[in-house]
Amino acid sequence: MVKIIYLIILTTLCGCRLACMDRETGMPRQSQTMKDAVNNKVFQFEMGCNVKTIKLYNGKVLTIKNAWVENNWEYECFNNKPVIKIDTSLHLIIDYNNKEFDNLNYCVFMNNNDYGCCLGGVLVYKYLKQDTLVFNIKGTKESFLNNTNSELIETIKFYKTYTRQ
Repeated sequence: MVKIIYLIILTTLCGCRLACMDRETGMPRQSQTMKDAVNNKVFQFEMGCNVKTIKLYNGKVLTIKNAWVENNWEYECFNNKPVIKIDTSLHLIIDYNNKEFDNLNYCVFMNNNDYGCCLGGVLVYKYLKQDTLVFNIKGTKESFLNNTNSELIETIKFYKTYTRQ
């Protein structure tokens, strides 16, 4: 009987925090769309770019939908409800047709290969208040994991545009 009472108490205590736990509080986040960034009140401004479509080795086309700068943010638990906690640091998000890329053949590098993200997920880069950013898309005919020789496919320049809200 005592075990059942402990189980009920434990379940009740844990159940009270489920709304916050489901949001994975404390983990850095990024908005999935520019509209989400505006709704979350983290949107700063849109970034334009000189190239919108890039043909890759495998015949697929990388299409850049849009890019924007937003504040870093995370969910925080307040009164047992998830709320957005906004940071003063910024990041650039590049929204592209990422559902088509499920391999590691291509990576997008910022600042002379200092920091790169492979295609297949959200492209997020630390934003240090530059008006123009240069990215190199490099690729291999095999995976980056198996091949260290990558070739430059395209150079993209992103530039700061007027705020759009």
